[in-house]
Amino acid sequence: MKKEKIAISIDSGVLSLLDSKVDGSMLRSRSQAIEYFLGKGLQEDSVTIAVLLLRGGQQGIALKQIHGKSLLQHQVEFFVSSGIKTLYLVTQSPSRELRESLVGLPVEIVEANKRGNAGALSELSEKIISNFVVMSGDTLNHFDLRRMV
Repeated sequence: MKKEKIAISIDSGVLSLLDSKVDGSMLRSRSQAIEYFLGKGLQEDSVTIAVLLLRGGQQGIALKQIHGKSLLQHQVEFFVSSGIKTLYLVTQSPSRELRESLVGLPVEIVEANKRGNAGALSELSEKIISNFVVMSGDTLNHFDLRRMV
């Protein structure tokens, strides 16, 4: 990988903290430490989990075909292309058609019997421990999700 030289100004306290992390084995230089911690920080900042909320009565809309694919398939592709690795679909009493439409797609269906968005999200409280994106399951999205979050 080609590396480029840059010049930066950095707070002396931050620089002292950075220098204290250079141990000569894993982090052998100040430059390596800056690259390591910057990469780690940027990685932690990215959102990789999304939740689609779909009321039971809206499942038919999510299955409607748009340009040869269901609305739900379009949404899954949107999230995957935006760097989402884990996708949950929270709905009430998922229909057989809904389940079948998701076979082979990276989506976990979570059945929620609680009313309202907060109740539906509470079903995921033990599965999600980091930042995540929530969207309605009956919308077609086309924007840069990475820039939004």
